[in-house]
Amino acid sequence: MAYLGNQENTILAVKGGMYPALKSGLQSDELSKPFAFLGKQASNLVFRQAQRRVDPSFQWGPTMTQVYRDFSDQFGLVATGQLTLPQAIDAVQASTVESMKKQGFNVK
Repeated sequence: MAYLGNQENTILAVKGGMYPALKSGLQSDELSKPFAFLGKQASNLVFRQAQRRVDPSFQWGPTMTQVYRDFSDQFGLVATGQLTLPQAIDAVQASTVESMKKQGFNVK
């Protein structure tokens, strides 16, 4: 992946709604401006404060792609009234545990 400089990060943040992944991208004054879409709130200021508390040693689980897919599928069923939210979450957990066991993980 190519390096994106501050100008590219600013364009992605302002035009594409993407929050910069690089700390250098956080310096853009554009990130302090309010968004009309969000009721003229400067939401990136909240993200800027929150990013200081992100644990950089965090690791995603080994089946996150499958977990996201399952959440999407199950929440779609909640939205159409076919499942309750607790049922959907239970279904995602069961699917995740099953998938991890199939891959040889010891799941507790």
